[in-house]
Amino acid sequence: MKKLVFLGIMGVFFSSMYASTPTEVKKEVRQEAASFPVYCDGVYAGEADSIQEAWDMCD
Repeated sequence: MKKLVFLGIMGVFFSSMYASTPTEVKKEVRQEAASFPVYCDGVYAGEADSIQEAWDMCD
């Protein structure tokens, strides 16, 4: 199985820590987590909407 790297996942957690209210946190996380770049063995594979979709891209 190829190595899978997610960029932007940690950004979701860091950005949510700086939001002022729980409502803002949820909204921000939902927007950021909608899609994220997927890299398979360091090669950009595209945008994925879920972890499962990301794994399928790299199979």
